[in-house]
Amino acid sequence: MDQDQEIKMKIRSHSVEREKTESQSQFTDEIEDDKIVIIGVCCMAKKSQSKEMQEILNRINPEFFKIEIFSEQMILEDPIESWPIVETLISFYSDGFPLNKAIAYVDLRKPFIINDLKKQQLLWDRERVYTLLKKNKVPVPKHYFVFKNPNKYIIDDYNRKEIEKKCKPRKNDQEIIEEEDNVDSVISFLQNEDSSQHLKSVQTAKQLSELLLPPRQDTMEDKNKNKMKQGMRSYDARSLSAVIDIKKDNKDLQITKIEECDDYLLINGQKLVKPFVEKPFDAEDHNIYIYYNSRDGGGCKKLFRKVGNQSSIFDPAQNSIRNDNENYIYEVFLPTNGFDIKVYTVGEFYAHAEARKSPVLDGKVVRSQNGKEMRYPVCLTMEEKMMAIKIVNIFGQNICGFDLLRSNNKSYVCDVNGWSFVKGNAKYYQDCATILQNMILAKLRPTLLQKQISDINLVKGFYKNSFRPSSKDIDSKEQNSELRSVVAVFRHGDRTPKQKMKMRTSNVLFLSFFDEVVDPSKEIKLKHPKQLLKLLNLTRECIAKTSCRDNIIKLLQMKSVLELGGHFEGINRKVQIKPLKTQKIDKNGSIVDFPVEVLLILKWGGELTQLGEEHAARLGKIFRHDMYPTEKDGLLRLHSTYRHDLKTFSSDEGRCQYTAAAFLKGLLGYEGEVTPILATMVQKNEVAQDLLDCNNLEIEEEAEIKNILQKMLTSDEDMLTQIYQHFPDCIMTSTQHDLISKFKSPKSMLIQLHTYIKQLTKNIRQIQNKIIRHHIHLDKNYYITPSDMEQGAQTMFESENLTLFFKRWYKLEYDFLQKDKFNISKIPDIYDSVKYDMLHNQDKLQFYENSKEFYCLAELLSHFMVPFEYGITTKQKLSIAKRVVGPLCNKIKQDLLWWNKPESKNQQQEEDYWKFRQTDESDLNSPWRHVRTRLYFTSASHLYSLFNILYYGLGHYLIEDEFKQKQLQQILMLQYLSNIVIKLYEDLSSEKGDPNRFRIELSVSDGIQMSFPIDKNMPSKSDNIHINQSLRLDQLEDFLNQIIDCAFGDDVQSQ
Repeated sequence: MDQDQEIKMKIRSHSVEREKTESQSQFTDEIEDDKIVIIGVCCMAKKSQSKEMQEILNRINPEFFKIEIFSEQMILEDPIESWPIVETLISFYSDGFPLNKAIAYVDLRKPFIINDLKKQQLLWDRERVYTLLKKNKVPVPKHYFVFKNPNKYIIDDYNRKEIEKKCKPRKNDQEIIEEEDNVDSVISFLQNEDSSQHLKSVQTAKQLSELLLPPRQDTMEDKNKNKMKQGMRSYDARSLSAVIDIKKDNKDLQITKIEECDDYLLINGQKLVKPFVEKPFDAEDHNIYIYYNSRDGGGCKKLFRKVGNQSSIFDPAQNSIRNDNENYIYEVFLPTNGFDIKVYTVGEFYAHAEARKSPVLDGKVVRSQNGKEMRYPVCLTMEEKMMAIKIVNIFGQNICGFDLLRSNNKSYVCDVNGWSFVKGNAKYYQDCATILQNMILAKLRPTLLQKQISDINLVKGFYKNSFRPSSKDIDSKEQNSELRSVVAVFRHGDRTPKQKMKMRTSNVLFLSFFDEVVDPSKEIKLKHPKQLLKLLNLTRECIAKTSCRDNIIKLLQMKSVLELGGHFEGINRKVQIKPLKTQKIDKNGSIVDFPVEVLLILKWGGELTQLGEEHAARLGKIFRHDMYPTEKDGLLRLHSTYRHDLKTFSSDEGRCQYTAAAFLKGLLGYEGEVTPILATMVQKNEVAQDLLDCNNLEIEEEAEIKNILQKMLTSDEDMLTQIYQHFPDCIMTSTQHDLISKFKSPKSMLIQLHTYIKQLTKNIRQIQNKIIRHHIHLDKNYYITPSDMEQGAQTMFESENLTLFFKRWYKLEYDFLQKDKFNISKIPDIYDSVKYDMLHNQDKLQFYENSKEFYCLAELLSHFMVPFEYGITTKQKLSIAKRVVGPLCNKIKQDLLWWNKPESKNQQQEEDYWKFRQTDESDLNSPWRHVRTRLYFTSASHLYSLFNILYYGLGHYLIEDEFKQKQLQQILMLQYLSNIVIKLYEDLSSEKGDPNRFRIELSVSDGIQMSFPIDKNMPSKSDNIHINQSLRLDQLEDFLNQIIDCAFGDDVQSQ
């Protein structure tokens, strides 16, 4: 039986059971059916007098019900025997409320209770809540209980505190005055020289009290209060015995063994990797911490009960868990795309759900004009409705709230609260009052139920929204074209120069990494902090044992780079170890090829700069306004009302991940650090890596193209002549033709570029020698040593001191030309470095007189080299592109077809997850509106490949007209933050099967284009070129199918 049928059967049985129910009240047999039911409200005054409570109570029909509100003074001070006698009791715990006293009242009078008071104590203890949820198969995040103090039991603590409070009645004004007088007398006594002799005899707190404070004579009021205390003690005894049935089963708990490492915990031998959540057992303690992985930047997000407009703060320095004697739950952190969902129940079969901005992001509370936190109703899935039914029954709380996390198409309960109300929703107030009346009458006055109130729709919200307006709304709309989907692929933002070091080695210490892998004949990558720490320790050991000078230099460089920053941030450093020579050995009974010599490649740099982060955030804000240019903050309103289905994917590169987080910060108007956004909203899992990374992707055409480019660029022959000799059928745009015509003698251009680099390193070396007063030896002196890292006082360049700056350029000088042979693969690296320095260190390069010529020549060579790396002929471009972005094209096709063909079970489930529930109180003009956005952040290889498919595929099939084609021909290079955007629009007036119902817009931006002189305040993007604005969805589907499935032969080019 599926959950839908199960719910329907429960609803039918609910109607039958309600007619048969007998009252548990001691008054039921004595009271006539037409007598008014007295409803008692027993809670703190702040709750009983709240606007929400009054809104509900005022809707209770006075013809059948009378409301008796217990005063707070009576609740706190009067014995339960003197409390009013009621048939129905609404009672719940809040701060200061004597719950055990209320339990004793229920035991004494036995009214019908809306919420089970004894079970409310369970909600104080998160450990008990999770245990009961898991036992009843309600999904909760994967978690571990850590008992540092096994003897501490939350429920006992609260009961003990309540007894202490009740045995110590409130002080009246006279007592406060007397107490202040006593303080003055105590101070005088302690200042007396004789006091020390008296204090030596004090052994107990009681003796100290008798010594310091004078005795008081009991008044008549005191005697009355003593009688009240006796009444309190009688209820305390009963209530404490009443909670035995909800005590823990396991009374022999042991202290949990927990070991903390850099990026994970070992809890009784089980590994929990950051990011993870740390929750106190005590549910009234709202100080919940989230610890982030060093790959995401580390640090800790500290959540707390809202203070003004702040609900959390980010502490970048805290990376260790709390070290105290409290018990904690540690659970896996679930990314939720920036939302929490609060579910409010009224009985088993009514659940109202609202979404709000997650406090995990920037901690800023979004409020409406009347000061209320902005929350919007959403639809619940069938599974979530079953969770609501179970929670009501498990904890006996008809009116309660619980928190839902939606992550990776699954839902989890992460918290259960006691009595909870929806705020500012008149329809909810009416529904709640109606259900309460039905519930009470079904229990106490069954015969009045039908004539008093007709049932409301208890399964409200089980329907599915259509995401389409009514025919009336369509007729009234001036513009029927509705944005439905946005799919965008971005290159990362401005970064530091990438650097690399290679070392061949047969050292068994480095070969030991292959002991831990299944197939030792394949390349392995080290990126995790634990792996890099192991490599650092092995490197230190090798340095101590090695006498070879060349090896020492490289090992010292590896040590220096791995020690950068004092801690590991794996996203900025990685190591590849490639087997060069292998031999067969017996490993665990199997013969395998095991490396005997490897190539160790250390990569570092390539980090997103602060400017890159700012540009990405600015682009996100521009992107937001471009989506709804006619409606101010239209996207923010869509997102906050749960009508924006957003998912963001990133490659494994840290610069791409941080670009994605910074872009989202601008897109959604967040504030503060990007680390919480990165951990919460950016998907960087295996699915993302398969789409956006080129791991172990070997493309034969690329090697062939590089060899040809190497020959052409190192030749003195005119480049245009060479290209037509090698590729007679090559078709170039006019822009490409003009660019290549400047290459009259390519080799002389390389020689000139190398000369500029030599002049730069010579100038830096002269300045450095003056500063540190010793000469630099040139023999492979580009390797970084530990002493280079310690020259912080000489820092002149962003994130680099002068020595590191020199060595970065000297390494490029050395690698670019070795033994009179140019290495053209270094041209992009040279361009990146000179662009970086002109952008960030321009004022420091004033000593270099040829800086403009240097930059322009590097840019010219890079404009030729980089695009041609991905193919020279159309066939080559498409062949390479298919291998690089074939999976991504498939995913884009699925993203767009979702609207037209949501037929799979996963798609239907995903549809339920992103639905705003329309209500009568909604102030939204178009509550049916819904936009689905998919963002992908990757490297240049994917942008060039996707661009080549869209531009060259099927003979420029996607290009709308000749003018658009000429615009695209102007693009020479896809720079930082270049992007390709696909928007899907629906004509709301079209029939479902109409091929013109969906329309596609394609646009391309070539990113941040720079020209000399470089300006840091340059725009974050160039204007988008619209490839096509009237493409049908079925046309794009056919195009992608052919591009992905075919072999890109000559027959394809002619189509």
